[in-house]
Amino acid sequence: MYDHQEQEQIEDIKAWWKLYGKYVMLGFVVVIMGYAAFQGYNYYQKSENEKAGVLFEAVQNAFHAQDENVVLNKAKELQEAYASNPLASRAALMAAFLAHKTGHTEDAVNELIWVEAHTHEAMLVDLARLRHAGLLADQKKYNQALDLLNQNKDTAMLEATLDLKGDIYTVMGKTNDARVAYQQIIDQTGTQNSLFKQLARVKLDALGGSGK
Repeated sequence: MYDHQEQEQIEDIKAWWKLYGKYVMLGFVVVIMGYAAFQGYNYYQKSENEKAGVLFEAVQNAFHAQDENVVLNKAKELQEAYASNPLASRAALMAAFLAHKTGHTEDAVNELIWVEAHTHEAMLVDLARLRHAGLLADQKKYNQALDLLNQNKDTAMLEATLDLKGDIYTVMGKTNDARVAYQQIIDQTGTQNSLFKQLARVKLDALGGSGK
């Protein structure tokens, strides 16, 4: 049971996340997507598979133009013709990002599931699971979201994974589990003042955790 002050703090963190949390995650995903696109472009430059590169370039151009139909169609072509090509997973992530942005959640989920099933790059698999879990959490499918997040192992995605787990636990009323997730972010080695570490301290304070 919570005392009145703790309950108010929990409600405050829920309200904060509702207003700003998705924008924080969106910014994080944009950074990762930029990295993925850059790596994909480098692969395209070196790849002998020119047809896959041409399709990926079409996806990139349509993505920048915010043309969801072209992105989805070209990404699908790339997936069907070159499923094992690293560019196919990057195209699927772009398609998922744009589909979610335009409110087409089912299309976004399908693209993310494709990445989870086909890519051999751990960071991209974990990124896909992270985005998929976020969509499940939006639908209040919290246990399914946590099951996905518990599969994430790549260190590049660890802080973001723990942050989303903490937020889901908070919404579920499992504040002790939320504290553990946020504290794990702070205890991780790496950048001492990363965005997720700063957010974890704020959220721990709201939940009455140490945040040291």
